[in-house]
Amino acid sequence: MEYSDIKEQHRTLWGEEIFRTLTIGGEHLRFLAEHEARSRMLRLQALYLERAGEPPRLRQILLDSLKTFLTLMRHLLRLQGKSDVQNYGEVLSLFEQHFHSSFPEMRRLIAIRQGVRGWPHEPATELFREYLEDVQRFISLIDGVPQQSSPAPQ
Repeated sequence: MEYSDIKEQHRTLWGEEIFRTLTIGGEHLRFLAEHEARSRMLRLQALYLERAGEPPRLRQILLDSLKTFLTLMRHLLRLQGKSDVQNYGEVLSLFEQHFHSSFPEMRRLIAIRQGVRGWPHEPATELFREYLEDVQRFISLIDGVPQQSSPAPQ
């Protein structure tokens, strides 16, 4: 995923353009996205068990993990040939649109992260549980992305 980002976003300041000919296999991006999503889900569950009694810490864990899942969504969109968007809200909207699904807790966390809304009055443990449902739905969608043997769109 890092090489894919470099290829898409780099600027050569001096010397040979080495990333132009780099081929990144789509099956590798899909596999890595699935692996990362499942690993992060397990880590979130472990952190919940460690920090369930600390609502401020749980909220911070939610915000910290959101970036990872949105980055994975961006890579899966790129794999599907969708335009490369950087804004988290745009990534989520395009992903929801392309995969005909919704992630309400992720959307709520983006709004909190951007300062558009505050934390809800519900317990942090409830928000965490609902967020994990979004993450599980995301992982299920990754399972439906076909294993590609051709390079990812350049």
